[in-house]
Amino acid sequence: MISTKSYTVLRLILLDTSFIFSFLNNSDYNHKKALEIIRKIDDGEYGKPLITDYIFDELVTLVLIRGGPKYAVSVGNALLEQVHKGCINMHHVTSKDFERAWSYFQAFHSRKLSFTDCVSLAVLEELGIGNIASFDTGFDGVVIDKNPVKRVN
Repeated sequence: MISTKSYTVLRLILLDTSFIFSFLNNSDYNHKKALEIIRKIDDGEYGKPLITDYIFDELVTLVLIRGGPKYAVSVGNALLEQVHKGCINMHHVTSKDFERAWSYFQAFHSRKLSFTDCVSLAVLEELGIGNIASFDTGFDGVVIDKNPVKRVN
């Protein structure tokens, strides 16, 4: 946390679906990298982890398809428990975020970023977050409000 006399700013890192899925999946190519990044997050190197309700949706849907309904419910409950404990922040997408995401989706369609990825870009901009934990190369080279998105991988 960064503190000044007039305000306090919470440092955050957005956790992308690709990152969380790799963390959960022991056989995933990026699993070991995800474990290393989690250790750094736990040590406070990047700030407090954040997800959006869209990332939650995308993750449990992916887990449902790849691992079945029982595992999807288990993952969803475990993630929500971390949110309720305050270990992870969850941002609920606003209409402003949604509109901005749609603009990004149209602008970055050639990168093949999903709409959820574009929602993540909108939230990064809205909350002034510079880091995203992701294994999705579509984020590489993206600049938001004159600031490059830093993909932690």
